[in-house]
Amino acid sequence: MKNNKIFMAASLANGACFSMILPILAPLIRQIHMSELQAGLLVSAGALLMSIAAIWISKKHEFQNIYKLLSIGFVGMALTW
Repeated sequence: MKNNKIFMAASLANGACFSMILPILAPLIRQIHMSELQAGLLVSAGALLMSIAAIWISKKHEFQNIYKLLSIGFVGMALTW
């Protein structure tokens, strides 16, 4: 039950962070004079690196419990956004 509460709280925080960052992303990109292609590549590279990191982390032996892995991942995403 404890893991479910952490999972739900992290999911809520992650969703809130995404909803706050997305509306300011386009003006920020224009302000730092990036092209749409550069911004798209930056976002895509970030997603690719997160996917690679997820595969690497999932292979580690100390994360045998899926709830522990999901909880750490969601808390980490919420904190970095």
